[in-house]
Amino acid sequence: MTIVRTDKDASARTMTFVAEFDAPVDRLWQLWEDPQKLERWWGPPGYPATFSEFEFAPGGRVLYRMVGDEDGERLDGHLVFHSIEEPREIVYTDVFVPSEGGEGEPDNRTIVTFESTEHGSRMTLVCTFDSDEAFEGAREFGAFEGFIACISQIDDLLSPSKGIS
Repeated sequence: MTIVRTDKDASARTMTFVAEFDAPVDRLWQLWEDPQKLERWWGPPGYPATFSEFEFAPGGRVLYRMVGDEDGERLDGHLVFHSIEEPREIVYTDVFVPSEGGEGEPDNRTIVTFESTEHGSRMTLVCTFDSDEAFEGAREFGAFEGFIACISQIDDLLSPSKGIS
């Protein structure tokens, strides 16, 4: 499995995910900067993501929707990129939009770092929630397990025989 370490820290209101891949950082970076590639792993299995807007730049915004394959449950959200330092770091805020509409409230600020390893690359995501309530809501919603499920799909995408070039 890709995931080598995870951590939930309620006192710091953080969820951390560390994953290693048998591919160089530039190939891993492509999975973030290209919307068609990001769609292939952003939603967990059974909740594929689609993007209606995608601006991968500081200040840029991504609008996304995940729809459950079996029940049709819809989850809308958007990302706002604060900084992008290719190929080392991405900082964004993730906002889930209520099903009744509206802008939603910032849920978490995520810092994604990329580094080369002896056998490929490592990606670390640290999600910091704005409040105890946001952290607890994400935990109850299954965000921790959802992140693991999403990240676990990346190995196949990086495989030369199945994934991206």
